[in-house]
Amino acid sequence: MIRHPLAAAVLAASVTVVAGTTAPAQSPPAPPSADGDAARFSYHRTEEGFARLDLRTGQVSLCSLKSSGWACQAVPDDRTAFESEISRLQSENVALKKALLDRGVPLPSGVKPEAAAPADPG
Repeated sequence: MIRHPLAAAVLAASVTVVAGTTAPAQSPPAPPSADGDAARFSYHRTEEGFARLDLRTGQVSLCSLKSSGWACQAVPDDRTAFESEISRLQSENVALKKALLDRGVPLPSGVKPEAAAPADPG
């Protein structure tokens, strides 16, 4: 054992380093705060104030300083608006095809006369 004191020291140091680096990864995550805001929201600075991301729902809000204090307004979900517009246009397209066929006007080549069901937005 006296011949390898350097090897023993290196081994002891590596075990200490490995144990020190793996211990935090194995510890349980910190519990959320009493009000839950710190664990629930992520804030990002913008020109007008802050963008607040709700980590549970995905809702984004813009927060800014008003005369009455800080206020946050939810940002409209573009995907929902796009899905609604697509559904509206599909229904309008079906109605226009039906109107053309009712008047005896042929549909352009490649256009099917049967109405396709609108896509389910979700």
